[in-house]
Amino acid sequence: MILDPKKSDELAARIPDTTTLLDAMPQIAAPVATIWSGNDHCGNADTATESERPMRQFHPNLKFQILDAVGHWLPYEDPVRFERALPAML
Repeated sequence: MILDPKKSDELAARIPDTTTLLDAMPQIAAPVATIWSGNDHCGNADTATESERPMRQFHPNLKFQILDAVGHWLPYEDPVRFERALPAML
């Protein structure tokens, strides 16, 4: 889940994999924006791009950005880049 284990903590290590986000997409009425990791525990940037497709099915105007060289928990691993990317999502 964390690309660099030195940037993790016990809480981040315990979070399980789920499909909760994708399962909730049809019920979300608000605009949706996501910052995705290019090196997530599930794969790489290709996997992130593949994850974008089903979300766009429910939210065609989805804002979707991929940050490379970080794992699933972007704010833990690279808070500076995460904070720089966040305003474009708002």
